[in-house]
Amino acid sequence: MIVSRSSHLFVHRSSVALATVLLMAATAATAAVPNTLHYQGYLTDAGGVPIDCPDLLDCNGTQYNVTFRLYDAEYGDTAVWEQTFDAVSIRNGVFDILLGQEKAIGSDILASGTVYLGIAINDTDELEPRQSVAAAAFAIRAQHAENADQLGGQPADTFATTEQMNTAIAENSNDTLALLSCDIGHVAKWDGMTWDCAEDQNSPLTTADILQAVSDAGYAKLADLAVVAKTGLFKDLLNIPSALTNLSESGGNLAYNGNPVIGSAGQWVGDPTGLKGDDGLKGDTGAKGSTGPQGATGPQGATGPKGDTGATGPKGDTGATGPKGNTGATGPQGAKGNTGWTGSQGPTGPQGTKGDKGNTGWTGSQGPKGNTGATGPAGPKTSIGRTSCAWTPYVNDLDKTMSYICPGNGFIAGLSSYHDNGKEDRRWKFYCCTPYNQ
Repeated sequence: MIVSRSSHLFVHRSSVALATVLLMAATAATAAVPNTLHYQGYLTDAGGVPIDCPDLLDCNGTQYNVTFRLYDAEYGDTAVWEQTFDAVSIRNGVFDILLGQEKAIGSDILASGTVYLGIAINDTDELEPRQSVAAAAFAIRAQHAENADQLGGQPADTFATTEQMNTAIAENSNDTLALLSCDIGHVAKWDGMTWDCAEDQNSPLTTADILQAVSDAGYAKLADLAVVAKTGLFKDLLNIPSALTNLSESGGNLAYNGNPVIGSAGQWVGDPTGLKGDDGLKGDTGAKGSTGPQGATGPQGATGPKGDTGATGPKGDTGATGPKGNTGATGPQGAKGNTGWTGSQGPTGPQGTKGDKGNTGWTGSQGPKGNTGATGPAGPKTSIGRTSCAWTPYVNDLDKTMSYICPGNGFIAGLSSYHDNGKEDRRWKFYCCTPYNQ
């Protein structure tokens, strides 16, 4: 029986995760040992949800075709065995396939002891890496059964049976002991060269003589035999792999650590994810992944004890001057001080002489035209008929609400404005007229 390591494999076409348990029965000495390979897989989508596809109708026409290949090398080489299973039935992620039932797996494929399994789903490339196929309890037990057909490393058919020995003794006219006839009081004795009759001197063989005779004849002592040769029990085998010491029989099933894993018919009855193997070697550190999104801010922890005051750091640069603050309220006027003494007037100095008039300088070129000056104040009111009219100053500010009424019950006889491009607004003044008798 062969068991592969449980693994997770990702398939590009359908983003399927595959956890597998592989069971193979190797060809053994007895016909009771099956020579098929039982493969159980567990398929999920990328989110870990088991795929349920019992038949094509239940999975919207999508089918999963699985190809298995056996290799005698981990990389490269041509497959020594291959078989494809179309439209595999999957129930709640679990599927079972029996390899070797239709296309036989030759015992020579497993003879080298180094076998690798390659798997491909649908039209995708073969999954990597290939899975190493290792011998498990059933195959090891079968190997010991094969060794039971040998003695001293020699096949059983090289030794004579009891019937063959009796026939040989009866037919062999050169059998010295069979032809030897001793008188009373004499027994057959070995003189170092041959068997001959000699007087029986009541000299029984010592234990050392018997052990030497047995050893010279190629026999093994009972004490030298391993315990398993006496009991025939699997548990009495020596050098059993540590993983197999946890195997036991439970209700006709093969159990691991007390949990049934293989039924009496050879089918897998354990956890779909398979047996957990020993931790593998630590792989190389992978490339640093991208920084994930920042998590939510956790609750603020309790305030720790106040630490010692640190040393005063160097003086920082002077910051920019802040904006000018509002002018404070004017304080109360202080008391009027005393009038100081009036100082004495100094003497008037002498007037200097008038200087000569200088020469008139050259007339310069005319300068550029200056800006138009501000509008002067309004002139005096002018009487027009029986009304008096005059222009008001600009009555509104930019970006301010305007409301104006001519004074003295006057009326607006004209208006004028200018536009400010920066504020996008106008200032207005009005030509107000008032009846003369007003």
